[in-house]
Amino acid sequence: MDGVIQYMNLTTYSQGGVDGGISPADLIDNVWNDQWNGYWFASGLSTNEWIQFTFGNPVEITKIEYSVLNQDQTVYFSKYDPATGEETLLKSVVIVKDSSDGALGYQRKTLYFFGGEGANETVTLEALRMRVGDVLDEQGNVAIAYVGTQYGRPYHTCVIEVHPYGTISGAGKKDPGKPMFLLMQ
Repeated sequence: MDGVIQYMNLTTYSQGGVDGGISPADLIDNVWNDQWNGYWFASGLSTNEWIQFTFGNPVEITKIEYSVLNQDQTVYFSKYDPATGEETLLKSVVIVKDSSDGALGYQRKTLYFFGGEGANETVTLEALRMRVGDVLDEQGNVAIAYVGTQYGRPYHTCVIEVHPYGTISGAGKKDPGKPMFLLMQ
């Protein structure tokens, strides 16, 4: 469209509930709770499913805010190289179901990559992939096998919202030169 600059593409391996209006756009519609029709879910098994943000330029990722169903699962964030198809795990987060009284049907989390709580070194990437899987034990075996089921079952692959944040690679490292002041009247 005229006047529109596309900074990223959002794609998913599959999508369920198309007949009900579910689409990948639900991942960035700023609805962070599990209300009806405010989330994306997969049509297949979790081990095959992914959500991918492909950026127009290399991006230094700083944080990712996301919301998923309140169920036992592991959320994986990976650096994806569109040229080679290589996927490199950046971080995994185990989500433990909150069974307390009054617990919400979802959990909202923030994962920092730079400048925040638990942050590590700067990560530069062209594409970010998110996967959801079963909870694994220390040996990598399935400890809790809830997620790999399809929609309509008690447990399924469902992501409510995902917002990656970052800057164009190197943008924060440029020396702007001598300090200057701009006076406006």
